[in-house]
Amino acid sequence: MKTIVIATALGSAFLTATNLAASASTFLTDGTFGGTIDKSTTSQSSFITPTGSVSSAIGSPAPSLNANFVYSASSTLSATVTFVDQSLSYDPAALGTISSIDASYDKEITYRGVPLPNVFFNEVFRLVIQQHGVDYVTNYTFCSNCDNGGTWLHLSLSDLVASDFVKIGGGAGNPNFSGDPIYFGVEAVSQIGHGGFGITPINSYFDNFDITVNQTPLPAALPLFATGFGGLGLLGWRRKWKNAAASPAAA
Repeated sequence: MKTIVIATALGSAFLTATNLAASASTFLTDGTFGGTIDKSTTSQSSFITPTGSVSSAIGSPAPSLNANFVYSASSTLSATVTFVDQSLSYDPAALGTISSIDASYDKEITYRGVPLPNVFFNEVFRLVIQQHGVDYVTNYTFCSNCDNGGTWLHLSLSDLVASDFVKIGGGAGNPNFSGDPIYFGVEAVSQIGHGGFGITPINSYFDNFDITVNQTPLPAALPLFATGFGGLGLLGWRRKWKNAAASPAAA
C-alpha cells in the first residue's frame, strides 16, 4: 500500500511539473474595442491632419480602429496615428518572461470608402508595444507599392523579440520582456506625394488583433527536479513513519 501511495505521489508531482513547463503561451485578441483605446498622433506637415477613432460602421466585421488622414495639399512628409488597446495586456513579472511574440491583424486602406485611384501603398506591419508609458513599434515592410486599398489584408509576423521593437519618435532602447506590464496596439502611417486631395480623407482601418505571447520555457530538467524533490520528501515521511511505528515495541 505504501509503495502505491509513493508511486501515485511521484506521478502527480511529475505531471504537475510537466504541465507547468508546457504552459508557455498566452493568447490575446480584441473584442469590440469597447474598452480604453489610447490614441496619439504626429504630423510632419501642416498639410496633413491625422485623427484616430473607433469605427462602428466599418470592420471585418465592425467595429474597427480608424486612422484618418486629411490632406489639405500635396505633401511627401508623413503623419501617424498610434492606437494602444489597454485590454490587450501582459505582465511579464506575474506571468513569466517573454521569449517571443506572434501577432497578426487585418488592415484596409480606403479613399472615400473606395480604392484609391492610381495610388499605391507599402504593405507594412507596425505592431505597437507600450511599456511604462513608452511606445515601441515594429517596422517590417512586406512589399512596396502593392496595396491600392479597398481590400482587407491579413498581415502577420512570428517570433518577434525585444530587439525587433524601436522607440516611436526615435531614441535608444527596447522593451523589457521581463519587466513592467505591456500593452499592445498598432500604428498607421500615411506618406504619399499626391496632389488634388483637398480635404478628402484617407482612412486606414485595423481589426482582428491576435497576439500570442510565448513565455520563456521552464528548464527541461525542472520536471525531474520536482519529481526527485517530491520523492525525497516522501521517503523522509516514510522513514519517520517507520520510526514512530517502531517506538512502542522498543519501549
